Amino acid sequence: MKNINLVNIDKFKSVFVNINFLTPMSEENMSKNALLSYVLKKGNNTYPTEKEINRKLAHMYNACMDISTDKFRDYINLRVDFEYVNNGRIDFSEIVEFLVDYITCPNFVDGAFDASTVEREKEALIQKIYSEKDNKKRYALEQLNKMMFDGEDYACSVLGDENVIKGITSKELTKHYNYVMKNSEIVINVVGNIKDHEELASQIYTDLLITFKKDMPHEIVTNVDKYTIPEKIKEKTEMQQISQSVVAIGAKICGANEEDTYATLVYNELLGGNPASLMFQNVREKNSLAYFAKSMYNRQRQTINIYAGIEPRNYEKAKSIMLEQFEIMRKGEFSDVQFQASVDTLVASLKSIYDSKEEFARTMFANQMFFGKDVTIEEIIEKVKCVKKEDVLRIASKVYTDSIFCLGGEVHV
Repeated sequence: MKNINLVNIDKFKSVFVNINFLTPMSEENMSKNALLSYVLKKGNNTYPTEKEINRKLAHMYNACMDISTDKFRDYINLRVDFEYVNNGRIDFSEIVEFLVDYITCPNFVDGAFDASTVEREKEALIQKIYSEKDNKKRYALEQLNKMMFDGEDYACSVLGDENVIKGITSKELTKHYNYVMKNSEIVINVVGNIKDHEELASQIYTDLLITFKKDMPHEIVTNVDKYTIPEKIKEKTEMQQISQSVVAIGAKICGANEEDTYATLVYNELLGGNPASLMFQNVREKNSLAYFAKSMYNRQRQTINIYAGIEPRNYEKAKSIMLEQFEIMRKGEFSDVQFQASVDTLVASLKSIYDSKEEFARTMFANQMFFGKDVTIEEIIEKVKCVKKEDVLRIASKVYTDSIFCLGGEVHV
């Protein structure tokens, strides 16, 4: 994996800078990372308040910045995003100075994060966790993830665990900040109009290494999961007084390899990736059982999730028909027209990535994390176009249901 990645796209007037700090995953560090992202956004030693940060961003022709967290299989990521207009009136050295200063000079009081700021942001983060529960689809998928990866750190939400967050002190968060900055693998992606700013990423990278006295980079290693066929399907229901239930079913792809990715993308599109898919047509349109019905492929963990919003009284019937879609795929009971429509829709979706600098940077980074090397969108498109029906059937034969989660309603299981 390269630590610096530059892509010049002339049609954009702005530049998107994405700085990633990758560390090995653990449940405790996931919670600390989430809180750290909240605290860092509130200011640093040079710009100690949000008002001063926003004033500086406005001075840089309304630049935008955000700090967030995500996860990639065995790694958690503290992510700094910055976007600015390359209008010829701002020198890249000013951007470098601002970003490096922002990251390396946090707003410490007596050598640690301000305790009152940490406590305030803990409350804000916990409120965010609570608000996520109001998004029933997202909550159901999060609970399904916990079931499928029970006992693994990957089961933890990127927002962390409420109980862990409550116990984090300013000194502990400061220690975690120093750990991340000293030990993380840094990957910087820059996408957009980088004319005359080609050295921006390398300068940021060099300055960060010098500041934190970091060693040369270590290799990021990610492996494709080698699942065995589940002996028993796990099933769980969580009761809530809501009018619409959400059913989420998780399946693992057993014996998958890296090259299976392209056929699995087509498999997912055909299964539930668009309005012409099996999930949409058979669960929602034909049987009128769902308000929405989709599937989702997580290539980092080689899983396929299908989910639908239904009336509680229809749970058993909806679950049965949803599971039936896996069998339809396994038997190849879909037409050539449906297959080709799925390939075409997927190709169009991949091409649309070029319309967003942020999406392009995210995809480029995700490709590196999965493949361990540069794999361009064009390469993925060409391989998707080469996928045959028999390739999809081969993937379908490897898909096995692992867990079923139902949120809300009078359900008996």
